[in-house]
Amino acid sequence: MSGTFNERKTKKNNVGFNKAVVENALFSNDGAASIILGSDRVKAVDSGYGGLGFEDSSAIDIVCGRGKSIAEKDKENAIYVNPDFFSDAARIYLSEKTDVDKNFALAKGKIGSSISESAIALKADSVRVIGISGIKLITRANPTDSNQTETGVKGIELIAGNDDTYLQPMVKGDNLVKCLVEITEVVSHVKAQVHSVMNFLEDFVDNYNQHIHPSAAGPTSTSPNAAILTGLFSVENTRHATEDNFLSDTISSIRSDYMNIPSHDKNILSPYNRTN
Repeated sequence: MSGTFNERKTKKNNVGFNKAVVENALFSNDGAASIILGSDRVKAVDSGYGGLGFEDSSAIDIVCGRGKSIAEKDKENAIYVNPDFFSDAARIYLSEKTDVDKNFALAKGKIGSSISESAIALKADSVRVIGISGIKLITRANPTDSNQTETGVKGIELIAGNDDTYLQPMVKGDNLVKCLVEITEVVSHVKAQVHSVMNFLEDFVDNYNQHIHPSAAGPTSTSPNAAILTGLFSVENTRHATEDNFLSDTISSIRSDYMNIPSHDKNILSPYNRTN
């Protein structure tokens, strides 16, 4: 247990840090917190782009709780420890050149893994990003990366559980609302058309039942003339055919604008941003 008033007691099984020649290090008195200024390194001194001898691989490694989740028996046998992106408790890692996704064993996603690029990574049991006046997550603020390479537009991916198996495009809310409004208008047109047909059939049946022809035996009910029926249905079919064409065109437009591959500005799916 630590001492009160921040008079922290020396930790049991405290081990040293295996510092590389190029590194400058600032440690807390008990060695649990540190800032290492050097080159890209993820494990032993021969790891990362710094270990491979790349000059443009400067890095800053800020760590709290170094080796916290290492088994006690391993700590007892250790004299020096290397950076450990999985057993260290909390880390902010900045590097001019690194393979950040590989280093932290991150899912590839649709964006893909960053290779030999500058990166900043934050890792801890819990991470909170707090903005009093809001938070913006922005990609491609510059047309090229730190290597002056044109990378194109890549989006933002929210990958829960580090599993990108079911990664899907995010929905754009305003476009979705417009799409649903247009669909409900189509449904309203269909409803009106069905209602019109029902009214026509009801009127037809009434006229059919009331169709009376005189005969020798007195007034009898007979079927109306076929020409009359053909005329009635012809008018009604023409009207509904026009309505059907309108609805077909509208449905095709909805599919084209909102539901095709997300390249159209009106599409309900984001072409860049995804989540599972």
